[in-house]
Amino acid sequence: MEIEFNKILDVRNGSHLVENFIKELGEFMEENIGNKKITEIADETIKEIFSKRKPTTGNENAINFAVDDMLEKYENQELDKEEIDDFIQKIKNIANEILDKQDQNLSNYRKEGHLYLVSEEIGENRFLYDLTEKNENEFEEVNLSNELLEKATPGTVLIYENGEYKYFSNDGFERMEKDI
Repeated sequence: MEIEFNKILDVRNGSHLVENFIKELGEFMEENIGNKKITEIADETIKEIFSKRKPTTGNENAINFAVDDMLEKYENQELDKEEIDDFIQKIKNIANEILDKQDQNLSNYRKEGHLYLVSEEIGENRFLYDLTEKNENEFEEVNLSNELLEKATPGTVLIYENGEYKYFSNDGFERMEKDI
């Protein structure tokens, strides 16, 4: 798309240059969305989803594998805007279905007043062990505040109160040894 700036600057002729420019720009963008590779569109969509909802490591992999399978279908095809919108919606549906199940599973582990040992950290996710019930279940928690992430290192004890985790102590491993 070539823009003739001289025409934009020539306001004496009374034409609708700004409106025409906006219209041409819109047409240019609509035509060239097809030039964006479908893999880039998929990556952008996944990043947008993950910026709003954090997946566990396993669920992140599951979503990425599902999208990779979808990408094979569209490989080397030119898609129109409607097909791209449909593709993006399919990615969102798959991701939301997996993340909804994740949220349900995590809600089963989160129990008011329970103490949790941080047993491992991977990026912004933490693996927690329920010290209150002392069961064998360890789970990956994805919803910790940035402030708490800095403190939540292996051995840290967190308490779940009022729908969120809070720092409790730093003696988690000692608590486990006492119970053995």
